Amino acid sequence: MGAVEAVRMTTDSPLVLDHAVVSLPKAGEELCGDSVRIVKHDQATIVVLADGLGSGVKANILSTMTVRIAATLAERGLPVEDIVDTISRTLPVCKTRNLAYSTFTIVHIDAAGYARLVEFDNPPALLIRNGELVNLVRRKRRVGTHTVIEASFQLEEGDYLVLVSDGVIHAGIGGLVPLGWQWRNLADYLCRNAEAGETAYTMAHRVEKTVRHLYEGKLGDDSTVLVLRMRVPNQLTVLVGPPENPRDDAKVAHLFKQAAGNKVVCGGTTASIIAREWQAPLSVDLSSLSPDTPPSAHLPGVNLTTEGIITVSQALDHIKSNKPIRGDQGTSAKLAKILLAADAVHFIVGRAINPAHQNPSLGGRLALKFQVIEDLQRELKKQGKNVTVTCY
Repeated sequence: MGAVEAVRMTTDSPLVLDHAVVSLPKAGEELCGDSVRIVKHDQATIVVLADGLGSGVKANILSTMTVRIAATLAERGLPVEDIVDTISRTLPVCKTRNLAYSTFTIVHIDAAGYARLVEFDNPPALLIRNGELVNLVRRKRRVGTHTVIEASFQLEEGDYLVLVSDGVIHAGIGGLVPLGWQWRNLADYLCRNAEAGETAYTMAHRVEKTVRHLYEGKLGDDSTVLVLRMRVPNQLTVLVGPPENPRDDAKVAHLFKQAAGNKVVCGGTTASIIAREWQAPLSVDLSSLSPDTPPSAHLPGVNLTTEGIITVSQALDHIKSNKPIRGDQGTSAKLAKILLAADAVHFIVGRAINPAHQNPSLGGRLALKFQVIEDLQRELKKQGKNVTVTCY
Protein backbone atom coordinates (compact mmCIF):
# COMPACT_ATOMS: atom_id res chain seq x y z
CA MET A 1 0.00 0.00 0.00
CA GLY A 2 1.44 3.40 -0.89
CA ALA A 3 0.42 7.04 -0.74
CA VAL A 4 1.89 10.38 -1.61
CA GLU A 5 0.75 13.91 -1.09
CA ALA A 6 2.10 17.44 -0.65
CA VAL A 7 0.91 19.59 2.25
CA ARG A 8 1.31 23.35 2.00
CA MET A 9 2.65 24.68 5.31
CA THR A 10 0.69 27.94 5.09
CA THR A 11 -1.06 29.87 2.35
CA ASP A 12 1.95 32.18 2.01
CA SER A 13 4.69 29.70 2.89
CA PRO A 14 7.43 29.23 0.29
CA LEU A 15 7.70 25.54 1.22
CA VAL A 16 5.46 22.48 1.09
CA LEU A 17 5.69 19.22 2.98
CA ASP A 18 5.72 16.13 0.79
CA HIS A 19 4.91 12.78 2.31
CA ALA A 20 4.96 9.24 0.98
CA VAL A 21 3.96 6.06 2.82
CA VAL A 22 4.59 2.41 1.99
CA SER A 23 3.28 -0.35 4.27
CA LEU A 24 3.98 -4.06 3.76
CA PRO A 25 2.27 -6.88 5.70
CA LYS A 26 4.14 -9.79 7.22
CA ALA A 27 4.27 -12.83 4.95
CA GLY A 28 1.04 -14.81 5.18
CA GLU A 29 -1.02 -11.87 6.47
CA GLU A 30 -3.48 -9.83 4.42
CA LEU A 31 -3.42 -6.79 6.71
CA CYS A 32 -0.39 -4.81 7.84
CA GLY A 33 -0.11 -4.40 11.60
CA ASP A 34 1.24 -0.86 11.14
CA SER A 35 -0.99 2.17 10.59
CA VAL A 36 -0.34 5.76 9.53
CA ARG A 37 -2.59 8.77 9.89
CA ILE A 38 -1.85 12.34 8.78
CA VAL A 39 -4.12 15.22 9.80
CA LYS A 40 -4.01 18.97 9.35
CA HIS A 41 -5.22 21.33 12.04
CA ASP A 42 -4.88 25.10 12.26
CA GLN A 43 -2.16 25.20 9.56
CA ALA A 44 -0.17 22.47 11.34
CA THR A 45 0.42 18.88 10.23
CA ILE A 46 0.36 15.95 12.65
CA VAL A 47 1.76 12.60 11.55
CA VAL A 48 1.23 9.38 13.51
CA LEU A 49 2.84 6.00 12.80
CA ALA A 50 1.74 3.13 15.04
CA ASP A 51 2.96 -0.48 15.18
CA GLY A 52 0.48 -2.91 16.71
CA LEU A 53 1.75 -5.82 18.81
CA GLY A 54 2.11 -8.98 16.73
CA SER A 55 0.81 -9.06 13.19
CA GLY A 56 -2.35 -9.53 11.15
CA VAL A 57 -5.85 -8.43 12.06
CA LYS A 58 -5.25 -7.93 15.80
CA ALA A 59 -2.16 -5.81 15.24
CA ASN A 60 -3.95 -3.80 12.58
CA ILE A 61 -6.84 -3.06 14.94
CA LEU A 62 -4.49 -1.95 17.70
CA SER A 63 -2.42 0.32 15.47
CA THR A 64 -5.52 1.72 13.78
CA MET A 65 -7.02 2.55 17.17
CA THR A 66 -3.80 4.33 18.12
CA VAL A 67 -3.63 6.55 15.05
CA ARG A 68 -7.35 7.29 15.18
CA ILE A 69 -7.13 8.44 18.78
CA ALA A 70 -4.23 10.70 17.88
CA ALA A 71 -5.95 12.01 14.75
CA THR A 72 -9.23 12.72 16.54
CA LEU A 73 -7.54 14.59 19.37
CA ALA A 74 -5.40 16.54 16.89
CA GLU A 75 -8.46 17.61 14.92
CA ARG A 76 -9.95 18.89 18.18
CA GLY A 77 -6.89 21.02 18.68
CA LEU A 78 -5.42 19.24 21.71
CA PRO A 79 -1.68 19.75 22.22
CA VAL A 80 0.76 16.91 21.61
CA GLU A 81 1.19 16.33 25.36
CA ASP A 82 -2.52 15.54 25.78
CA ILE A 83 -2.50 13.28 22.72
CA VAL A 84 0.41 11.24 24.05
CA ASP A 85 -1.10 11.10 27.53
CA THR A 86 -4.47 9.86 26.19
CA ILE A 87 -2.87 7.18 24.02
CA SER A 88 -0.66 6.06 26.89
CA ARG A 89 -3.62 5.78 29.26
CA THR A 90 -5.92 4.14 26.69
CA LEU A 91 -3.64 1.37 25.43
CA PRO A 92 -3.06 -1.43 27.94
CA VAL A 93 0.14 -3.39 28.43
CA CYS A 94 0.44 -7.07 27.54
CA LYS A 95 0.87 -8.73 30.95
CA THR A 96 2.53 -11.81 29.49
CA ARG A 97 5.25 -9.99 27.54
CA ASN A 98 5.19 -6.71 29.47
CA LEU A 99 4.94 -4.83 26.17
CA ALA A 100 2.60 -2.05 25.06
CA TYR A 101 -0.08 -3.23 22.68
CA SER A 102 1.01 -0.53 20.23
CA THR A 103 4.13 1.54 19.85
CA PHE A 104 3.92 4.90 18.10
CA THR A 105 5.70 7.95 16.73
CA ILE A 106 4.06 11.37 16.53
CA VAL A 107 5.39 14.39 14.66
CA HIS A 108 3.77 17.80 15.00
CA ILE A 109 4.92 20.29 12.34
CA ASP A 110 3.69 23.86 12.63
CA ALA A 111 3.09 26.37 9.85
CA ALA A 112 6.71 27.55 9.92
CA GLY A 113 8.16 24.03 9.66
CA TYR A 114 9.06 23.73 13.35
CA ALA A 115 8.75 20.06 14.33
CA ARG A 116 8.11 18.34 17.63
CA LEU A 117 8.82 14.63 17.70
CA VAL A 118 7.44 12.15 20.24
CA GLU A 119 8.53 8.50 20.15
CA PHE A 120 7.30 5.56 22.16
CA ASP A 121 9.25 2.33 21.52
CA ASN A 122 9.40 2.83 17.74
CA PRO A 123 12.78 3.06 15.95
CA PRO A 124 14.18 6.60 16.19
CA ALA A 125 13.16 8.93 13.39
CA LEU A 126 15.90 9.97 10.97
CA LEU A 127 16.47 13.56 9.85
CA ILE A 128 18.61 13.77 6.71
CA ARG A 129 19.95 17.18 5.65
CA ASN A 130 22.30 17.78 2.73
CA GLY A 131 23.03 14.08 2.51
CA GLU A 132 24.01 13.79 6.18
CA LEU A 133 22.28 12.43 9.28
CA VAL A 134 21.36 15.16 11.75
CA ASN A 135 21.98 14.23 15.38
CA LEU A 136 18.72 15.21 17.06
CA VAL A 137 18.90 16.18 20.71
CA ARG A 138 16.47 13.78 22.35
CA ARG A 139 15.19 13.84 25.93
CA LYS A 140 13.16 11.36 27.97
CA ARG A 141 9.92 12.31 29.69
CA ARG A 142 7.35 10.40 31.72
CA VAL A 143 3.82 10.61 30.37
CA GLY A 144 1.40 8.64 32.51
CA THR A 145 3.00 5.27 33.18
CA HIS A 146 5.21 5.34 30.08
CA THR A 147 8.50 6.93 29.11
CA VAL A 148 8.54 8.76 25.80
CA ILE A 149 11.37 10.31 23.85
CA GLU A 150 11.01 13.88 22.59
CA ALA A 151 12.92 16.15 20.25
CA SER A 152 12.31 19.57 18.69
CA PHE A 153 13.91 20.94 15.54
CA GLN A 154 13.40 23.24 12.57
CA LEU A 155 12.80 21.63 9.19
CA GLU A 156 14.61 23.27 6.29
CA GLU A 157 14.25 23.11 2.52
CA GLY A 158 15.41 19.75 1.19
CA ASP A 159 15.19 17.97 4.56
CA TYR A 160 13.98 14.39 4.77
CA LEU A 161 12.33 13.18 7.96
CA VAL A 162 11.93 9.40 7.83
CA LEU A 163 9.82 7.27 10.20
CA VAL A 164 9.92 3.47 10.09
CA SER A 165 8.46 0.55 12.01
CA ASP A 166 10.85 -2.05 13.40
CA GLY A 167 10.15 -4.44 10.52
CA VAL A 168 12.31 -2.16 8.36
CA ILE A 169 15.40 -2.14 10.56
CA HIS A 170 15.04 -5.90 11.21
CA ALA A 171 14.86 -6.70 7.49
CA GLY A 172 17.04 -9.69 6.60
CA ILE A 173 17.58 -10.80 10.20
CA GLY A 174 18.71 -14.40 10.36
CA GLY A 175 19.00 -14.50 6.59
CA LEU A 176 20.83 -12.22 4.16
CA VAL A 177 21.76 -9.93 7.06
CA PRO A 178 22.13 -12.04 10.24
CA LEU A 179 21.65 -9.06 12.57
CA GLY A 180 19.10 -7.29 10.39
CA TRP A 181 19.47 -4.13 8.31
CA GLN A 182 19.86 -2.05 11.49
CA TRP A 183 19.14 1.63 12.05
CA ARG A 184 22.65 2.89 11.26
CA ASN A 185 22.75 1.10 7.90
CA LEU A 186 19.33 2.48 7.04
CA ALA A 187 20.61 5.97 7.88
CA ASP A 188 23.61 5.54 5.56
CA TYR A 189 21.30 4.29 2.81
CA LEU A 190 19.01 7.31 3.17
CA CYS A 191 21.96 9.72 3.15
CA ARG A 192 23.29 8.28 -0.10
CA ASN A 193 19.93 8.61 -1.82
CA ALA A 194 19.24 12.05 -0.36
CA GLU A 195 22.33 13.35 -2.14
CA ALA A 196 20.61 12.56 -5.44
CA GLY A 197 17.64 14.74 -4.44
CA GLU A 198 15.11 11.91 -4.43
CA THR A 199 11.44 12.77 -4.03
CA ALA A 200 9.60 11.53 -0.95
CA TYR A 201 7.80 9.00 -3.14
CA THR A 202 10.99 7.66 -4.72
CA MET A 203 12.81 7.51 -1.39
CA ALA A 204 10.00 5.56 0.26
CA HIS A 205 9.82 3.06 -2.59
CA ARG A 206 13.60 2.62 -2.64
CA VAL A 207 13.42 1.60 1.01
CA GLU A 208 10.50 -0.72 0.22
CA LYS A 209 12.49 -2.41 -2.56
CA THR A 210 15.47 -2.94 -0.25
CA VAL A 211 13.28 -4.32 2.54
CA ARG A 212 11.73 -6.85 0.15
CA HIS A 213 15.19 -7.84 -1.06
CA LEU A 214 16.61 -8.31 2.43
CA TYR A 215 13.64 -10.42 3.46
CA GLU A 216 14.11 -12.37 0.19
CA GLY A 217 10.50 -11.63 -0.74
CA LYS A 218 9.07 -13.18 2.43
CA LEU A 219 8.63 -10.47 5.05
CA GLY A 220 9.29 -11.59 8.61
CA ASP A 221 7.46 -8.59 10.09
CA ASP A 222 5.11 -5.76 9.15
CA SER A 223 7.20 -3.00 7.61
CA THR A 224 6.29 0.64 7.10
CA VAL A 225 8.33 3.59 5.87
CA LEU A 226 7.02 7.16 5.93
CA VAL A 227 9.10 9.87 4.26
CA LEU A 228 8.48 13.58 4.82
CA ARG A 229 10.34 16.11 2.70
CA MET A 230 10.38 19.90 2.78
CA ARG A 231 10.65 21.45 -0.66
CA VAL A 232 9.80 24.45 -2.80
CA PRO A 233 6.28 24.06 -4.24
CA ASN A 234 5.84 23.01 -7.86
CA GLN A 235 3.93 25.69 -9.75
CA LEU A 236 2.14 25.05 -13.03
CA THR A 237 0.41 27.38 -15.46
CA VAL A 238 -1.97 25.84 -18.02
CA LEU A 239 -3.11 27.90 -21.00
CA VAL A 240 -6.32 26.53 -22.54
CA GLY A 241 -7.78 28.15 -25.62
CA PRO A 242 -7.20 31.54 -27.28
CA PRO A 243 -8.49 34.83 -25.83
CA GLU A 244 -11.96 35.96 -26.83
CA ASN A 245 -10.47 39.19 -28.22
CA PRO A 246 -7.46 38.67 -30.51
CA ARG A 247 -6.10 41.98 -29.28
CA ASP A 248 -5.36 40.22 -25.99
CA ASP A 249 -3.09 37.63 -27.65
CA ALA A 250 0.12 39.53 -26.89
CA LYS A 251 -0.94 40.25 -23.30
CA VAL A 252 -1.80 36.62 -22.57
CA ALA A 253 1.40 35.41 -24.23
CA HIS A 254 3.43 37.78 -22.05
CA LEU A 255 1.67 36.72 -18.84
CA PHE A 256 2.19 33.09 -19.76
CA LYS A 257 5.89 33.64 -20.44
CA GLN A 258 6.40 35.42 -17.11
CA ALA A 259 4.62 32.72 -15.09
CA ALA A 260 6.82 30.81 -12.66
CA GLY A 261 7.27 27.05 -12.77
CA ASN A 262 6.14 24.59 -15.45
CA LYS A 263 3.97 25.57 -18.40
CA VAL A 264 1.40 23.66 -20.47
CA VAL A 265 -0.42 24.80 -23.60
CA CYS A 266 -3.65 23.03 -24.59
CA GLY A 267 -5.00 23.63 -28.07
CA GLY A 268 -3.52 23.87 -31.55
CA THR A 269 -4.68 27.45 -32.19
CA THR A 270 -3.47 28.49 -28.75
CA ALA A 271 -0.06 26.96 -29.36
CA SER A 272 0.19 28.78 -32.70
CA ILE A 273 -0.57 32.09 -30.97
CA ILE A 274 2.15 31.52 -28.37
CA ALA A 275 4.64 30.47 -31.03
CA ARG A 276 3.85 33.61 -33.03
CA GLU A 277 4.03 36.00 -30.07
CA TRP A 278 7.19 34.40 -28.69
CA GLN A 279 8.67 34.06 -32.17
CA ALA A 280 9.41 30.42 -31.35
CA PRO A 281 9.25 27.33 -33.61
CA LEU A 282 6.30 24.96 -33.19
CA SER A 283 6.50 21.36 -34.38
CA VAL A 284 4.19 18.35 -34.02
CA ASP A 285 5.57 15.24 -32.29
CA LEU A 286 4.17 12.43 -34.41
CA SER A 287 5.80 9.84 -32.15
CA SER A 288 3.23 10.75 -29.47
CA LEU A 289 0.30 9.91 -31.75
CA SER A 290 -2.02 7.24 -30.32
CA PRO A 291 -5.40 5.81 -31.40
CA ASP A 292 -7.23 7.67 -28.62
CA THR A 293 -5.29 10.91 -28.05
CA PRO A 294 -4.07 13.54 -30.55
CA PRO A 295 -0.29 14.02 -30.65
CA SER A 296 1.63 16.55 -28.61
CA ALA A 297 3.92 19.25 -30.02
CA HIS A 298 7.24 20.88 -29.22
CA LEU A 299 7.33 24.56 -28.25
CA PRO A 300 10.49 26.01 -26.62
CA GLY A 301 9.81 27.27 -23.10
CA VAL A 302 6.74 25.04 -22.68
CA ASN A 303 6.90 21.73 -20.82
CA LEU A 304 3.95 20.16 -22.62
CA THR A 305 1.98 21.25 -25.68
CA THR A 306 -1.19 19.29 -26.41
CA GLU A 307 -4.39 19.31 -28.41
CA GLY A 308 -7.23 21.08 -26.67
CA ILE A 309 -10.40 19.95 -24.96
CA ILE A 310 -10.26 16.28 -25.99
CA THR A 311 -6.88 15.84 -24.28
CA VAL A 312 -7.96 17.88 -21.25
CA SER A 313 -11.10 15.76 -20.90
CA GLN A 314 -9.10 12.55 -21.05
CA ALA A 315 -6.63 13.91 -18.48
CA LEU A 316 -9.61 14.60 -16.22
CA ASP A 317 -10.70 10.97 -16.63
CA HIS A 318 -7.22 9.78 -15.60
CA ILE A 319 -7.29 11.93 -12.47
CA LYS A 320 -10.83 10.92 -11.48
CA SER A 321 -10.00 7.22 -11.86
CA ASN A 322 -7.46 7.31 -8.98
CA LYS A 323 -5.55 4.59 -10.82
CA PRO A 324 -1.79 4.55 -11.51
CA ILE A 325 -0.98 6.42 -14.71
CA ARG A 326 1.27 4.50 -17.10
CA GLY A 327 3.81 6.09 -19.35
CA ASP A 328 2.33 4.43 -22.44
CA GLN A 329 -1.12 6.00 -22.08
CA GLY A 330 -0.43 8.91 -24.41
CA THR A 331 -0.42 12.68 -24.17
CA SER A 332 -3.49 12.88 -21.92
CA ALA A 333 -1.66 10.73 -19.35
CA LYS A 334 1.34 13.07 -19.51
CA LEU A 335 -0.97 16.01 -18.88
CA ALA A 336 -2.61 14.24 -15.93
CA LYS A 337 0.79 13.44 -14.40
CA ILE A 338 2.08 17.00 -14.68
CA LEU A 339 -1.16 18.30 -13.14
CA LEU A 340 -0.90 15.85 -10.23
CA ALA A 341 2.78 16.71 -9.69
CA ALA A 342 1.98 20.39 -9.18
CA ASP A 343 1.16 22.00 -5.84
CA ALA A 344 -0.33 25.15 -7.35
CA VAL A 345 -2.10 25.18 -10.71
CA HIS A 346 -3.16 28.37 -12.50
CA PHE A 347 -5.43 28.00 -15.52
CA ILE A 348 -5.52 30.77 -18.10
CA VAL A 349 -8.67 30.02 -20.06
CA GLY A 350 -9.48 31.74 -23.34
CA ARG A 351 -13.13 32.59 -23.90
CA ALA A 352 -12.93 32.16 -27.66
CA ILE A 353 -15.46 29.55 -28.76
CA ASN A 354 -14.48 26.67 -30.98
CA PRO A 355 -17.68 25.86 -32.93
CA ALA A 356 -16.67 22.21 -33.20
CA HIS A 357 -16.87 21.83 -29.43
CA GLN A 358 -20.47 22.99 -29.33
CA ASN A 359 -21.61 20.03 -31.41
CA PRO A 360 -24.02 17.97 -29.24
CA SER A 361 -22.83 14.79 -30.94
CA LEU A 362 -19.48 15.22 -29.14
CA GLY A 363 -21.06 14.58 -25.76
CA GLY A 364 -22.02 16.68 -22.79
CA ARG A 365 -18.55 17.56 -21.49
CA LEU A 366 -17.04 18.45 -24.85
CA ALA A 367 -19.95 20.76 -25.53
CA LEU A 368 -18.77 23.10 -22.78
CA LYS A 369 -15.08 23.85 -22.38
CA PHE A 370 -15.63 25.73 -19.15
CA GLN A 371 -17.48 22.78 -17.62
CA VAL A 372 -14.44 20.58 -18.24
CA ILE A 373 -12.12 23.13 -16.62
CA GLU A 374 -14.51 23.49 -13.69
CA ASP A 375 -14.60 19.72 -13.18
CA LEU A 376 -10.81 19.54 -13.43
CA GLN A 377 -10.44 22.36 -10.92
CA ARG A 378 -12.71 20.52 -8.48
CA GLU A 379 -10.77 17.24 -8.83
CA LEU A 380 -7.39 18.94 -8.34
CA LYS A 381 -8.64 20.70 -5.21
CA LYS A 382 -9.64 17.29 -3.85
CA GLN A 383 -5.99 16.32 -4.32
CA GLY A 384 -4.93 19.26 -2.12
CA LYS A 385 -3.84 21.53 -4.98
CA ASN A 386 -4.12 25.30 -4.84
CA VAL A 387 -6.07 26.03 -8.05
CA THR A 388 -6.85 29.44 -9.61
CA VAL A 389 -8.47 30.41 -12.92
CA THR A 390 -8.17 33.55 -15.04
CA CYS A 391 -10.28 34.06 -18.15
CA TYR A 392 -9.62 36.20 -21.23
